[in-house]
Parts: sequence; C-alpha cells; structure tokens
Amino acid sequence: MNILQELEAKRADFTKYEADLADPAVIGNSQKLKEISQAYNELRGIVELGDVYEKTLHDLQGAREMLKETNPEVRSMAESEVAELVATLPALEERLALALIPPDPLDKKDTIMEIRAGTGGDESALFAAELFRAYSR
Repeated sequence: MNILQELEAKRADFTKYEADLADPAVIGNSQKLKEISQAYNELRGIVELGDVYEKTLHDLQGAREMLKETNPEVRSMAESEVAELVATLPALEERLALALIPPDPLDKKDTIMEIRAGTGGDESALFAAELFRAYSR
C-alpha cells in the first residue's frame, strides 16, 4: 500500500469520525465522545499533512506542464518552481510516512520508575537526585 492509498484510508476514517462527532447519540455518551474526539484529533494532523503533500504533488504536476510552454519567461519561472517543489517533496514524504506509522498501544499507559542510589556513596545519591529532577521536569 503506497502513501496516497494509506492517506485515503485515514481520510475516510477522519470523515467517519467527523460525522460521528455530529451524531446526538455520541454527544450524549461522554465515554464514546472522548474516544472519538481523541481519534479525530490524532487523524487531523495526518490529514492536514496529507493535504499539503497532495497540493505539492498537484503544483509540481502543474509546473511540469508549464515547462512545455514556448515563452522563455514562463519556462524559467516553471523551472524554478519545479526545483523548489522537488526539493521540498522528500521532506514532506518522510514526515507523512512517519505520521502514517501506527502508534504503539503502550504509549498512552502510565510508567512507574524507581530511582535509587546504588553503591558509590554520596556521588551515587547526588546522581540519583539529579536523575529524579530531570525526569520530574
């Protein structure tokens, strides 16, 4: 499955969640509303990034069509636009590919960490205190 197909699947889920948020039955159920709102907000960033990616692809295609023009001014403007769009496209593809990776189900769970001073006397106690301050911030 390529990036555009995955993006279309996410966009379909996004529109489904958008419709669910307008449903009075969902609004009346606070737990379901919370779940759908979280899923909607997670997908919103992906869909917005996908829109930027698709617009860049469309602009690139239009600029490449302008390269066929006979007017030298239009061609030079199109060449600079193509160069700019080709330069930004890999970064957008990478960001979109990273955004489309499914989140780890353990990401939302709490973590318990124990920090204690080991052997080493005062220095290990100072290190443990520094580590605690770093993690608590």
